[in-house]
Amino acid sequence: MSQRTLPLLIINLGGEMIYILDQRLRAQDDNDEKTQRVMNDIVATMFNKAFLEELLRPQDLYSHRALRTVLTRLAHASIMRLNPASMDKIYLNKKQTKKICSMRIKQQNALLVFLNIVLLNIK
Repeated sequence: MSQRTLPLLIINLGGEMIYILDQRLRAQDDNDEKTQRVMNDIVATMFNKAFLEELLRPQDLYSHRALRTVLTRLAHASIMRLNPASMDKIYLNKKQTKKICSMRIKQQNALLVFLNIVLLNIK
């Protein structure tokens, strides 16, 4: 698999994680201030300059355990915590993402596929 697949995988799974956290926060009917704080903390960590520079460096894919550790640390950058069942929910999308990355399709088409996945998760 390409050495440039890792950023796409991390950002896609990170988006799944944000979606799950958002669902949990809405279910709790918590105040908007806490929800905003949690989302801001996670997005700021996920798109931190140093993190992105390391992520965008050409490298092989992380192992399953390393990838899970990165996502767990991203989730725990806020006051919110994800239980193992929620982390498993994120990984349901991993196979689909890896399959799309391994297909020989144009980059623009791959981006459109990922945007469709994100838009479906928002609804």
